[in-house]
Amino acid sequence: ESWDGNVPTNYRIKAKGSDFDEDKNLGRWINRQRSLYQAGKLKKERQEELERIGLRWSVLSTTSWDVMYDALLDYAEDRRQENPESGWDGNVPANFKTDDTPPKSLGRWVNRQRSAYAKNKLKEEFVTRP
Repeated sequence: ESWDGNVPTNYRIKAKGSDFDEDKNLGRWINRQRSLYQAGKLKKERQEELERIGLRWSVLSTTSWDVMYDALLDYAEDRRQENPESGWDGNVPANFKTDDTPPKSLGRWVNRQRSAYAKNKLKEEFVTRP
């Protein structure tokens, strides 16, 4: 059976080589590696090692930048069709969720992208995306 590249956030392991019984939160560590990767701060060697064992950088569709970007394009087009004279003002309410199952928190995602951009932490490939 092949691994899907997902580790639950609460997945814990026993520490090896420790003098005391200590749980380590593997799921949280993997989420941290994904965050570093998304921010472009993960060391290339570690990225390659994790990819070699089958780790996927985006497991849930809601965490995929491309999926969220496509949802934003759909949102913008819907707003333009609703207001053909004035168009879309570029805003997405912070609490806006898509009609998908499960719904995507598009408003929160847009706010995170804007925040990352303001801090100069949004990847260049996302900044220049048409």
